[in-house]
Amino acid sequence: MTGEDRAPGAETITRALLDEVGHELRTPLSSILGHQELLAEGILGELDDRVGHAVDRIGVAARQLTHLLNGAVDLAGLAFGSEPSLDLESLSVANLSRDAQAYALALGREGAPFRVRGGEESVLVRSDASRFERVLVLATTAVAREAPEGPVTLILPGTAGDTDEWLTTTWEGPGGDWLWLPEVTAGDPRAVLEAALDAVPRAGGARPPGSWLRIAVAAVTAALIGGALRFHPGPGQSRLEARFPGPSGQV
Repeated sequence: MTGEDRAPGAETITRALLDEVGHELRTPLSSILGHQELLAEGILGELDDRVGHAVDRIGVAARQLTHLLNGAVDLAGLAFGSEPSLDLESLSVANLSRDAQAYALALGREGAPFRVRGGEESVLVRSDASRFERVLVLATTAVAREAPEGPVTLILPGTAGDTDEWLTTTWEGPGGDWLWLPEVTAGDPRAVLEAALDAVPRAGGARPPGSWLRIAVAAVTAALIGGALRFHPGPGQSRLEARFPGPSGQV
């Protein structure tokens, strides 16, 4: 049997393994998040500030890992030539924004907590809720990890400057070229994935750019739902933007 004869079977086995690993990891993660929410909401008893902060951090880590896992499964599917199907529904930008705000504030940063504004306007869009949230969560985490010391402002969709065609989420931070993005961040999700993979060093022992996996998953996911990431470095202030199709946009 030739390598070409074996390739389809090997691909099927690999994809089945990825699906099984994804399932086995999601199950305990869902349990962790469920119990974390019970604690955070005080259903199991009141928590003091110190314990409450620790519980918030557990939720931040579990949500980030869940989004990374689901995103990695999407990326693997694209690598094998199949684009994941989207679960499109009418979404409230205000509700999505509140979730992103809660995540950003829980994440925080030593000496430089996130400031959040916007997201109050009631705008309905048609998109995939879990993937929309994935972009916001992973981009927020990457900015928190990579931005130099200083305030970071998360400006949520539904603010002045948005149009009927596009909604924009912006992360404003200190000046400098401190965030890596793939060369391609819009259009065909496979092209975005290939550009992200090009940044992985081939030499043994070398590491990809900072927050590579988070940004790669966020960029590919944004492309899947018709959006894009853009990073604009500046001397005094730099900003990351995530653009999503607005009410008149099409996914």
